[in-house]
Amino acid sequence: YSNFSISATAAVFPGSITNVAFFMDGILKNNDPSSPFRYTATGVAPGSHALRAVALDSNGNSVTSSVVNITVTNLVVPPGTITFDAASSGSTGNAAASSCTWSHTVGSGVNRMLVVGISTETSPGVPSIVSVTYGGIALTHVPGGRAASGGTVDSADMYYLMSPAAGTANIVVTYNATLAGWPNSGGAACGAVSLFGVAQDAPEAVAINNTGTTATTTISTSITTLTAGAWLVDVVNHGNGGSAFSGWPGTNRWNLRASSSFTICAGGGATVAVPAAGLVTDTWTWGGTASRMAQSISAFPPATTVLLSTTAVITSPTNSQVVSRTSFSINADATVSPGTITNVDFYVDAVKVGNDISSPFSYNVSGAAAGAHALKIVAKDSNGNSVTSAVVNVTAVNFAPTVALTSPASGSAVLVGTSVALAATAMDDGTVTNVNFYVDGSLVGTDNTSPYNSTWASATLGVHALTAVAR
Repeated sequence: YSNFSISATAAVFPGSITNVAFFMDGILKNNDPSSPFRYTATGVAPGSHALRAVALDSNGNSVTSSVVNITVTNLVVPPGTITFDAASSGSTGNAAASSCTWSHTVGSGVNRMLVVGISTETSPGVPSIVSVTYGGIALTHVPGGRAASGGTVDSADMYYLMSPAAGTANIVVTYNATLAGWPNSGGAACGAVSLFGVAQDAPEAVAINNTGTTATTTISTSITTLTAGAWLVDVVNHGNGGSAFSGWPGTNRWNLRASSSFTICAGGGATVAVPAAGLVTDTWTWGGTASRMAQSISAFPPATTVLLSTTAVITSPTNSQVVSRTSFSINADATVSPGTITNVDFYVDAVKVGNDISSPFSYNVSGAAAGAHALKIVAKDSNGNSVTSAVVNVTAVNFAPTVALTSPASGSAVLVGTSVALAATAMDDGTVTNVNFYVDGSLVGTDNTSPYNSTWASATLGVHALTAVAR
């Protein structure tokens, strides 16, 4: 079901517009008393719909717009298709810091999910995470593992964001106090993954673990997935800064130390697709022992279906409008959520005549045959789907040229026997062939090119009618 905005313009002189009423399928949906006049339609059912606006002015008059026909389509993407998009990482480095910032690029796939893993070491364990944002949008926290020893705490935390905006933005992890940095025990090693095809909900399962103060080279955590095709995201913290390697059939997405020293923690992150629901155990192994290790795993199920709200509409000309057969423009609006419109094809009488790849979408039709024509557009989106607009019917005609005699002015007096300069302007939807100048119905001159001029050779006594005719 679709959500989209309807905008209208209305003006009156003298006076002011006091209200614009928006109608869909003949039913009043909203009133807007102030410009810019707009209404956001929500939950619109798939199918064809007729939109119109009625403006009321301060003089008590009203006027109704032309009807705009649109088509709303729900496009279904098959379930169980989680795919990897991108990974990124960043650390606080050697210096003391109260935040960790790095850049991540999210693609334009369907049902996006951004997952951020944070491996933090604090001493004496005071600083904690107060927020994680992507492009200024806050992420949701997943419970994480903690391991403490001698006042030093190593943690593995996870955050997620449903439907992050496509594009590049900064991920910012903010702490409530300063991480000490090297050579003290304090720093953060962070990473992120973005995925497509993920159910837009909290993880279906979460598992955390820590080794406490036991010196070991491995840490293992088991998690039970509930949905076939779920993806696991695993975050681990190694308290002594060694390199970490996932022991399951997953893919390491980041592996880095908080600083250049092995005395501060290292963080790792991995993903794996789990074909069948059930128990999965992940074991991380290091090249050396550590007395503090922490781990956090979340299972993200695939989207069962995704409804893409796509609209495509011809905004001008309007239905039943008369247009010039010489040249007229087709203007269109097309939107999709989530995703972007990648191309709009323009059709006249079911024949593709052109396309446009960027908004505002338009195409100029030249040399149309006189008579009735059916216009439509087909919009294609970044999800690989397309939607066709409602047909707009127009009639192409040859518009007559317009001409105006600009000299001499009406009522002018001239001397008998003198020559009189004649001038005219002329326009046509095609080409003006010539302009003929007449005095009292008799041709006195012709000009084939603009500016159009001629001369009445010898004015005679009396009142005369001067005219110009364009062809």
